[in-house]
Amino acid sequence: METGPFRMSTVLVAKQAASTSLGRCLQQMCPRLYAGERAISEIQRFSTAMLSCHVAGLIQNSPEIECEEDVVCRLMSPVLQQIGTLPQQTYVIWTGIKANANYVECLYQGRPRPSRYLPRHYREWVCRFFGLPEDQGIEINAACASSTYGLALAAEMIRRDARDAVLICAADPVSHFG
Repeated sequence: METGPFRMSTVLVAKQAASTSLGRCLQQMCPRLYAGERAISEIQRFSTAMLSCHVAGLIQNSPEIECEEDVVCRLMSPVLQQIGTLPQQTYVIWTGIKANANYVECLYQGRPRPSRYLPRHYREWVCRFFGLPEDQGIEINAACASSTYGLALAAEMIRRDARDAVLICAADPVSHFG
């Protein structure tokens, strides 16, 4: 039944992937999450002596990442591989809010800065990963609510027929600075 000037479209989440401290894929993570497990552990990648918090949700057994490497891309690659192929017109929304943490860490340590450090760099990298045009998307930075805003925006774009497919993605590394 149509009402008003807009055609209502059904919005479906067709693909999803995650890598968290509870598992490297949804099949590992969900049962542990539903069972009420917690995966908060002591931060050992750097000294937390001057921080008020010494624990975080860390991806266990992840390879050691050196400053010169791109932490965000290293974390995101296995997650994006879980998604598989995307339609060429897919719109990418990057919602990671701490992408520049590795850049600040490198400056703090006196090491060479990574080439990617702005949210735009990561959205463009995701576009290249899937063979999409680099200008096909936006970045959202609304602190902890960024992914929620991204999902709401994507649903609205699809509902109003502005987009057929939208990918929302983010990675937020633990760092000295947030």
